[in-house]
Amino acid sequence: MITIEEISKFSDVLKLKPDWDRIVEEGNLDIFQSFDFITSLWEAWLDKKDIILLIAKDETEVLGIFPLVSNKSNIFGVLPVNTVSLLTGLIFMPNDFIIKDKISESLDALLCHLSSSHFKYDIFEITGYYSGIRNDSRVSYWLKHSKHKKIIKRKTPHALYINLADSWERYLQSKSNNFRWQIQRFDRYLEEKETIEVKYFSSPDEMEFALEKIYEIQRESWRADRDGGVLIELDAVLKKFLNIYLKKAAATGNILATSLCINNEYAAFILTIIDRKKCCLLATSYKEKFNEYSPGFILHKYQVKKLFELGIKEYELGPSFWPGTPHMEWKKRWATGTKENHWIWLYSNNHWYVSCYYYLRRLSGFVKNIMRFQEVKNK
Repeated sequence: MITIEEISKFSDVLKLKPDWDRIVEEGNLDIFQSFDFITSLWEAWLDKKDIILLIAKDETEVLGIFPLVSNKSNIFGVLPVNTVSLLTGLIFMPNDFIIKDKISESLDALLCHLSSSHFKYDIFEITGYYSGIRNDSRVSYWLKHSKHKKIIKRKTPHALYINLADSWERYLQSKSNNFRWQIQRFDRYLEEKETIEVKYFSSPDEMEFALEKIYEIQRESWRADRDGGVLIELDAVLKKFLNIYLKKAAATGNILATSLCINNEYAAFILTIIDRKKCCLLATSYKEKFNEYSPGFILHKYQVKKLFELGIKEYELGPSFWPGTPHMEWKKRWATGTKENHWIWLYSNNHWYVSCYYYLRRLSGFVKNIMRFQEVKNK
């Protein structure tokens, strides 16, 4: 029989590290489910204050670990609703459950506990759930067959990635003539006019300096003029998270920061997490005054070539677009494929108005699909 144990103190979570690391390793889960990543996020967001951490156990071992956050809001500004979500949803990264065996049974036990405990969840929200991640097939089966909830699963913007299975030369051959011509043109134009240097930072001792240069570049980027709120330096949670996490990840060889210097001045950067044979983009930017050289485009050439040298098989670029972020269009030029990305809502039957909200959301999705069909038909 699977039981659920509740932990709410940060100090008690530290004792879970051996079991946590074992589940991530044996389940071949992404680094975003690792102990260091999630505890760093917890510390940055809540300053080690209490959250909900539930553990699924059988008689012999820990089967699953669920770091959750609870948020109270109102439907239509009137009816109170309690939403529970995965802590990793705070940062838009591939989301998954930290679970290895008996997935359906463990997730059923989790929802039963949330329904019967003091949490009394109304909606369980899962964001950034990519098709093809480690537990996808088994979690998808559970979502379809579990008896404990109503469910809505909607597609959000696709995630883009670069397949690095072959070589830099073959990758270039797969791209358009215009893409290859632009690389040569910008390369030649920059080298004829300026002195350039590409630098790579990956050791713990280099992370503080790398972050300092990242903040400097972002302060002088187009972002600073259009919307200062997207700057890492002004996002208190993200800044604190990177300060805590980067040195830990660098110590295990999981960080690569790449920068382009023009005339000895840092002009562009790319910050990535490397996890086994996969690299994930965290942030990238360039100084606006170097815009004529397309420094971000040139730096990505060096970044992708470096990943080929390191034997990385996939470079995940993140969402193809997001409302209010047209700058993500550049990712499509580099990408070789896409992954479906979903937002999932699981509705409890605790309150009649939550069920009503479920059907209203279903109806709104139905109406949106009709409108999309009409738009396609009219083109």
